[in-house]
Amino acid sequence: MFDRFLLFFTSIVIEAIPFLMFGAAAAAAIEVFDAENRLNNIFQRPVLSYSFAVFGGILFPVCECGIVSVAGKLIKKGVSPGKAAAFLVSAPIVNPFVLLSTYAAFRGNLKIVVLRAGVALLTASIMLYLFRGEEPVTGSHKTSCGCHGCSSRMHHHKHAASLLNFFSETAAEFLHMMTPFLLGAFVASIFRAIFLDTLTGVPDIQAYAAIPVSMVSAILLSVCSEADSFIIAPFLMLPLSARLAFITIGPMVDIKLLLQWRRVFSSAQVFRLAVVVPVFVWALMSLVEASGVLKGSL
Repeated sequence: MFDRFLLFFTSIVIEAIPFLMFGAAAAAAIEVFDAENRLNNIFQRPVLSYSFAVFGGILFPVCECGIVSVAGKLIKKGVSPGKAAAFLVSAPIVNPFVLLSTYAAFRGNLKIVVLRAGVALLTASIMLYLFRGEEPVTGSHKTSCGCHGCSSRMHHHKHAASLLNFFSETAAEFLHMMTPFLLGAFVASIFRAIFLDTLTGVPDIQAYAAIPVSMVSAILLSVCSEADSFIIAPFLMLPLSARLAFITIGPMVDIKLLLQWRRVFSSAQVFRLAVVVPVFVWALMSLVEASGVLKGSL
């Protein structure tokens, strides 16, 4: 058991480090190179803001390993929590690399790819509605107060395009996210080792029971969205709808994300994300199973 735990913990960390670095770099780029707050200007336009919040992952391919840092920087720039939450749940799935890995893992099953992306986009839209009108937790996005500290920040922003500032901000963001990530990886590795012992050899599971089981497993295992399809696709004892539930909920809600959300959202907002997203995904997966749209697929 310990050997498996160590293997899983090491694999999660090694697998996630590049994506954590990418997320940290993306967050740093927003902080350093967007000194004129152009992103916030985009988010003031209804059509553009909705499009970026829901579909931004297509052009901004960050997986869930680094998405919280990006969402945090967006909020710091003045983006509303609703739009940041929508981006947070959709971007790790509509990421083109994730969709390609899903297509490959499920042997060219386009239904799975389309349904996975569709559920992410619908969930993002629900987040926009539930968080409508809410303001950021802090006022850190404000840039003028007439004090020496703000003047220093304004002076800093005038020279923020330097590579030195970018690398410094990237390193700081990376170190800031590592503690909750490592704790999440530790807990996930324990459950992952236990999960494989209990699931191996289990007979076929009835679909409506398998869906919540798969969702809870995805939340506990905390597998990167670019690899989760390859992990769950071979579990043929699980109905296809349950495997779809696994790869849909995992990038939206898992242990490492839950531990990082508090950096960005209030306690009430974290609770809403942690409850509403799984319930909504479970309802959609049950609807998919009832519709029979996946019948006959492997």
